[in-house]
Amino acid sequence: AKAASAPVYATNGTRRSGKLDSARSVVEIESDSSFAVGDIEVRAVTVPHDARQPVQYRFFHNGVAVGVLTDLGSVSPHVQAAFSGCDMLLLEFNHDLEMLRRGPYPAALKRRVAGDYGHLNNEQAMTMLVSMTDRAPKVVVAGHISEQNNSIEAVSSRLGEWSHETKSQVLYATQSQGFDWISPDDASLSINVA
Repeated sequence: AKAASAPVYATNGTRRSGKLDSARSVVEIESDSSFAVGDIEVRAVTVPHDARQPVQYRFFHNGVAVGVLTDLGSVSPHVQAAFSGCDMLLLEFNHDLEMLRRGPYPAALKRRVAGDYGHLNNEQAMTMLVSMTDRAPKVVVAGHISEQNNSIEAVSSRLGEWSHETKSQVLYATQSQGFDWISPDDASLSINVA
């Protein structure tokens, strides 16, 4: 935002955390409210995470709904309802529980990551997706994949059967690599390499 001179949209709690002090412009938003950025409708959705007034976002433009859902420790009915019906969804697949248990993190950090206000594990993310099967996202980006406590192989083994059944396209966004540009194309969604 700073390099692009773009405003940062944040809740009061996030704004007051001190982490946005260097931002040129902060627009304060309300949790669980909608607002417009140009002609894009944005909904800020409260999520269970160990931060100050955390929200994740659902964007709606020209009949396409896109959800960005990372940094949450559990999927509440509120979160489930807010992100149901997304055409595209970036969903946290942070850790594999067994890899986290055996991994290098100190015990306190392991408890934090695996806790209800930490990060989603692969099973939790899959439970959310399976509950959306009647209107599954056309594209799912598995994101926020821990390099120490997860792997693309572990995530793809969970997503394989689900994506085959739903005909959803799956992409992976690791900590070291993002993913290609995704844009709507007529009634379907396709991948455009930028």
